[in-house]
Amino acid sequence: MPVVISTEELYEEQRKDEELKAPIKKGTTLSLKKLSLDNGDKTIYYDVSDQIRIYVPATLRKRIVNTTHNLSHSSTRATKKMIAQRFVWPNMQKDVNKWVKTCLPCQRSKIRRHNVRIPEHIQVPSDCFHHVYMDIVGPLLASVGYRYCLTTEQRDCQRQRK
Repeated sequence: MPVVISTEELYEEQRKDEELKAPIKKGTTLSLKKLSLDNGDKTIYYDVSDQIRIYVPATLRKRIVNTTHNLSHSSTRATKKMIAQRFVWPNMQKDVNKWVKTCLPCQRSKIRRHNVRIPEHIQVPSDCFHHVYMDIVGPLLASVGYRYCLTTEQRDCQRQRK
């Protein structure tokens, strides 16, 4: 999943993020840990509660959702699953739902209403062989020198029903 965010950018945005300061102070279901970058003077936060996932600050969330969703314009559920494997933030499920539902290409291609046609009355022909259907099947394996088969079928007629 090609989300282009440098560790430097992630560090800077996490440092400024007000939402990150609250879970660190009061604690949440997230189990946030620090990871030292390069020479150790910069750290980023990640969650280890069930799997290792990077904590995403508010300013980078939309970019991650858009990049992930725009790969294949997958469903809300699939997009949430892909993002949740690698990233975490408060109210992530709600944010992803909201952003995917506002995706213009998805809205344009969505079928809003399935039209159900009223069954048409099919007229039964009065004469046999009035309607004949033909088709050519092949090429097939040669049998007695022939490789094609001509199939014919007649449409139902009144005389056959009596």
